[in-house]
Amino acid sequence: MISTLEAPLVAQHVSYRYGGGTPVLEDVSLVGEAGSWTAVMGPSGAGKSTFLYCCAGLLKPELGEVTVAGCALERMKERDLTRLRRDHIGFVFQDYNLVPAFTCLQNVMLSDLFGGPKIDTQAAVGALADVGLSGYANKYPADMSGGQRQRVSIARALASCPQVLFADEPTGALDTRSSRTVMNLFRTVATRGTTILMVTHDPNVAACADRVMFLVDGCVHSTCSGESAANIAGRLALMSEGRVDRQ
Repeated sequence: MISTLEAPLVAQHVSYRYGGGTPVLEDVSLVGEAGSWTAVMGPSGAGKSTFLYCCAGLLKPELGEVTVAGCALERMKERDLTRLRRDHIGFVFQDYNLVPAFTCLQNVMLSDLFGGPKIDTQAAVGALADVGLSGYANKYPADMSGGQRQRVSIARALASCPQVLFADEPTGALDTRSSRTVMNLFRTVATRGTTILMVTHDPNVAACADRVMFLVDGCVHSTCSGESAANIAGRLALMSEGRVDRQ
């Protein structure tokens, strides 16, 4: 078994609450080995995106700690944390987070433009082609559909070959064919060693991952591996109804 010290992503006993209110996360732990792909699912309000943001250093846990690429996030200054995210992390945001004044090509090359990993023009154009956007390099986000903007966001996250990829509902705006293309890309980068942590509501997407972690009321309810989309959907339905005991 791999040591947690060697894993690119380690979350230990993470807890979080907004504004001192009811806890959103309670004692959630995860080890993301190199090349592993974990999907996080659960009912609405279960804390899925909050956990993702804590792991990516965008939120600071109230308790517990997160280590990414060997760096303990809670010990880092904001400047160093920004550099870590730029150099080692890819993030697919649910709301895309594209720069409106930049073309698709410039958005894909964003980390390079700000001193991060080198992305040459050919590689960026190739990343757009990989998500089905050949010929879109010089288009602007305002001229594209939501699904197209989401695919630009995915191309940007993958173009820098991140050590850890975080994805928040990466297929939420995509049709079935585009979703399948993106999941194939995720499998390819995982095979190359990238660690993936993905939040999704779609059992078909979750079934592509190596394992699924279910959150309910901010706690780890259960995990599974190798389940079909139908079985995952069934598990999720029972959890939403409160009819499955925690592991």
